Amino acid sequence: ENVAHYLDDNVLQYTSDPYGVDFYERGFTIANRRYSINGRMYGNLEGLTMCKGDRVIWNILGVGRSIDLHTAYFHGNNFLHQGIYRDTVTVVPSILYAVSMKADSEGDWIVECRTNSHLSGGMRAMYRVTECPQSRQKRQVYDSLNEIGSYVEYIDENPKIRNNIEKQAYENIRKPLQEPRKKATPARGGKIREYFVAAIEEEWEYAPKDRHLVLGGSLMDSEESKTFVERGNDRIGTRYKKALFREFTDATFTTRKCETPQSRHLAVLGPMIKAEVGDVLRVTFRNMASRPYSFHPHGILHHQDKNHMHPGSDEDPVYPGNLMVYEWIVPENAGPGPNGFNCTSWAYYSAVDPVKDTNAGLIGPLIICRPGILTEDGGRSDAEHEFVVLYTIMDENESWYIQENVMRYAYQPYSVNYQDRNFITSNRMHGKLR
Repeated sequence: ENVAHYLDDNVLQYTSDPYGVDFYERGFTIANRRYSINGRMYGNLEGLTMCKGDRVIWNILGVGRSIDLHTAYFHGNNFLHQGIYRDTVTVVPSILYAVSMKADSEGDWIVECRTNSHLSGGMRAMYRVTECPQSRQKRQVYDSLNEIGSYVEYIDENPKIRNNIEKQAYENIRKPLQEPRKKATPARGGKIREYFVAAIEEEWEYAPKDRHLVLGGSLMDSEESKTFVERGNDRIGTRYKKALFREFTDATFTTRKCETPQSRHLAVLGPMIKAEVGDVLRVTFRNMASRPYSFHPHGILHHQDKNHMHPGSDEDPVYPGNLMVYEWIVPENAGPGPNGFNCTSWAYYSAVDPVKDTNAGLIGPLIICRPGILTEDGGRSDAEHEFVVLYTIMDENESWYIQENVMRYAYQPYSVNYQDRNFITSNRMHGKLR
């Protein structure tokens, strides 16, 4: 709204002291940036309703300036984009995407921008998938016809048989629907793939060696790198307390899995969780940290979530010391899609507060493959090596542990101004510097 023609009019009409407004004051300009979807914020957009089983086309348009880099994330249902199944698409100014979704999961679901500042600013809406009687009846007809689809040619040549089958389909429509089984079971040929993952708290070193291993020289010799590595009266340096996902050998959570040459590169990331389409993925999650966290994957839906009526709470918080067992049936639309590679990558993270939880360090990779691609030990049959690289600026200012890190590592913690721009910049860590 700062660049709208009507800014002066809005200030005069809606502020209590219009002549005292400083149009260039940073807080004022930030307050006038409206992080909206179709002009609505904080879930206030209406009309995004559909029936379960419907095919839905989402036309996603981005306009604006350089700050308008968005990631549209649809909870609950995946979509097909350029022949690949996703639940998130990057939106940049002047680009239009059309994606196709089959609304399989009933409930109230969030669609939001997952750029952290935009998410916090209210760029969220709700869409509703309901069980409609008409679509319910259509699906039963389709199911009945699919059961006899292999006999179509024979039926066409035998009218009497066709009439009997049409009668059978009508009888099927009149039968009540059976409730889905509560226990997750893999599809034919699928497996149960089990992982034991904990949220732990530990000290993390962003730069284990004090030299720039790409350009050479000391990190303290360059003003650019010095900003992020120097420890001082009001600077933390390169060590921070973080919460991290770490894998254990079993449900006792007494023995951590050892780092291997294949997993060493993951560094701050959680373990690589892998499954194939048709599998059941079971994650036993223990919170060994000091505050509530959760385990939320993209791409797959908890099999008991028939309705998702709690906006903003992707998974129930797991409180410190508690344990939660998650199970997901891996559907076809969590896999690569017709134009994808043999495997596709997703992310999992703690979603109690997605901004603070991920900046605290709770994020990891989820890999979903076509059937037959994964080896017995979880490797890939189509590649000798597999790496995951996360490009992000870890904003330690947004971590749950920022005050604790100041108290622990700054030489004069009580002198720290948390709003100082240089202090804020120093805590934005541009990857793992090693």
